Amino acid sequence: MFMSPTDPEGVFRIITSLKSKNRSGHDGINSKLLKALRLVLCEPISSVINQLLETGEVPSNLKIANIIPIYKSKEKN
Repeated sequence: MFMSPTDPEGVFRIITSLKSKNRSGHDGINSKLLKALRLVLCEPISSVINQLLETGEVPSNLKIANIIPIYKSKEKN
């Protein structure tokens, strides 16, 4: 698998496309705050992503996921 490096413009486009919500994830940052600071954050975020891709090492605190099953119909068991 190969992933190409990112640039600040790509990060900017992704942050801009996020839905504006007040809820935050495990990091305590909501999308409204991220969108408000996107001009300042695009360069550091792209640098971190590129460093992770180069080294292949992902910090354990970036591996956290909250998985919630969504039941469509019938029983929930």
